[in-house]
Amino acid sequence: AMNVEVVDHRCKPAKGQFVQMPVGQTEPTLHQVVAEIKKAFPAGDFVLATLHREKLTQLDESLWAKIRGGKPQLLLVPSMSTKLQAEVHTVINIEPHPDTITEAGNYEYHDSVGNSLAFALSELVDNSLSAVSWNQDKEERNIILRLHTKAGRVSALMVSDNGCGMNTTELRDLGTYHKGVSRRTSIRGEFKDPEEKFGPTHRYLNSNISYFGVGAKQAIFFLGDACKYITKRADERAVHEFSLSRATFGDRLAKNEAVYKDLVVSRAPGDIGATDKSSFYRRFVSSEKSEQHFTHLVIEPVLERVQEKMSVAGTHQELSHQLNMLCSDLARIYHYYLFGPKGNSPQRDQHTGIVKITLEHYDGDDLQPKEIIDLRNLPQLYLDRESLFLQTAVDKFEFLIDTSNGVVQGEIRYHPYVESRETYPQLHPIPEDDFQNEEGEAPALHNIFALYWNGRYVSDCQKLYFCDPADDNNKLKAAEKRGELELYNRLSGTLFFGSGWKVTTNKMTFMSNIEEVLNNSTKTTFMYRATSKGDFKKVANFDRLFVDWLRKCHKDYDKQLEFLPPGTSGVFAELDSRVWTKYTSIRTANGLITTDQKVKLRKRRNFYGRIAYFALLGDHVREANVLHSKGSVARAVLVQEPRSIYGLQHLSIPLEQLLNPTDPVLITESEFTSGMKEEMHKLPAS
Repeated sequence: AMNVEVVDHRCKPAKGQFVQMPVGQTEPTLHQVVAEIKKAFPAGDFVLATLHREKLTQLDESLWAKIRGGKPQLLLVPSMSTKLQAEVHTVINIEPHPDTITEAGNYEYHDSVGNSLAFALSELVDNSLSAVSWNQDKEERNIILRLHTKAGRVSALMVSDNGCGMNTTELRDLGTYHKGVSRRTSIRGEFKDPEEKFGPTHRYLNSNISYFGVGAKQAIFFLGDACKYITKRADERAVHEFSLSRATFGDRLAKNEAVYKDLVVSRAPGDIGATDKSSFYRRFVSSEKSEQHFTHLVIEPVLERVQEKMSVAGTHQELSHQLNMLCSDLARIYHYYLFGPKGNSPQRDQHTGIVKITLEHYDGDDLQPKEIIDLRNLPQLYLDRESLFLQTAVDKFEFLIDTSNGVVQGEIRYHPYVESRETYPQLHPIPEDDFQNEEGEAPALHNIFALYWNGRYVSDCQKLYFCDPADDNNKLKAAEKRGELELYNRLSGTLFFGSGWKVTTNKMTFMSNIEEVLNNSTKTTFMYRATSKGDFKKVANFDRLFVDWLRKCHKDYDKQLEFLPPGTSGVFAELDSRVWTKYTSIRTANGLITTDQKVKLRKRRNFYGRIAYFALLGDHVREANVLHSKGSVARAVLVQEPRSIYGLQHLSIPLEQLLNPTDPVLITESEFTSGMKEEMHKLPAS
């Protein structure tokens, strides 16, 4: 039935009346409206008009069609020229258009590197991650992504978890757009902060990432046309179902019905008769009887954009490749939830992962998955970026930054130069001339830091002031003089942020410019450096400590020296009592160096000499290709000249000292001859 509000020209509240149209008739004609109004106002002549003074007659159906939506408001006046004697209050409905939900995701999940599907799915995984965080310590925390293909096309997506489940109140909160966690009423218990389990470097793995009450709805309609939640709590006997549909929203809008009012259907667990026969979920209904608590989200049908991302027209191997790539993207987003605070590093504890995430591919009417991919056990080819960084690094520099938004936890890792190649994972190859451009300006670095918010990957940032050689001109000149610019391109790092830092609703970027905020604040706030005991100590000369660490990594790990065979192993009097291998030549980035090369050590009162041999700690005689760093295990043994003065006197120095570009040791033949003359002049006259 439709209510028509009729107000006379005096606009007195007592004169306002509602005219009820016949029950069951939702769209009455103007003729019927006028007839009903005459029944309600039988006395006197009147003119019926809109508030815009458009006269309504029984024949003006076109004008009536424009205003009949909602609750029409009509004015009863003696004539069209009659003036209003008081205010008229009009109630308008500003309920959001359904496109607010169904189209919002179109503008949220497109990024420059093509990970839109992973970012959209991650919104749904976020909800599951929050749900499984409430499981007891001994319970598994499982999230399963299921993809169904039918007749060569992706027909359904499903996200399942064994988390706490939802009741009808929580389903209402979930379905309410922009009703974030801070506005919801939860009847769950307290969730323990992971710091109690992992200590002060817990990386903010608090599962507090299902945050805004926006992402799931946007992601659902970015991926498909309709969805259904199927959920059960441990303290309830019924399974609850709640649906959202683009088509249903459109139909209700067209019929002037309440768009956002819907039903929650409650049924017995395992009641397959209540499930649509064509639904992908039908094959999982029977398992409800054995599950105490769960949530399944089924999206079907899926949109064309998913078909394009997950093309199944090719071979199974092609689809398998696409699925593994998707899993790789998701594994990066949830890396520290999958592997624990230390990540997928060789030193990690195998049992510190918080959640297990798998992807299952079903095809046609098959009841068993065609392929199962465990995000914690991806093939080497599909390792996520964070795993690649952690597994190829040889050392790390851990620190804390204390800011007004909370403490930022961070680490920088070093990827050495080994066997004539860089070990930094070349995800985005760095041009050979990237260290200095044509104008001689500062080097253009890759993004050093991955940014994780509450344990979830958000975005990248390039640098912080202490690891940027271009931060000031003196630092840049020093790095250029020592040949250290290339070292900054061997760095990767991660910054971990807590809830005090705000991110956008799609969780793909921070609200603040992270580089600007941290680079401004770190120069005025205290920095904390990790100690060998695992705690953090406040330091004042933080950037200097970082440069010292960087140089030590270069010295100890960059294997830029090739020791050329043949070699001879043994214990040599010029060295210590350990076994060394003796070589007559080495190859560096600047060329070949052999024995008899002339040297000068200025710090030893102008020591002049020749290289007797090169030594590398250990027995390497049987190795065909021996590459090593400039560290203390690689040395040069010198003979001081002239022998007529000093005899056969040997001196062992680190190869790093021999090759130091800021204090050259290697000299030319003419420089050596001049030096010998000076030395001979020291002898008394005969």
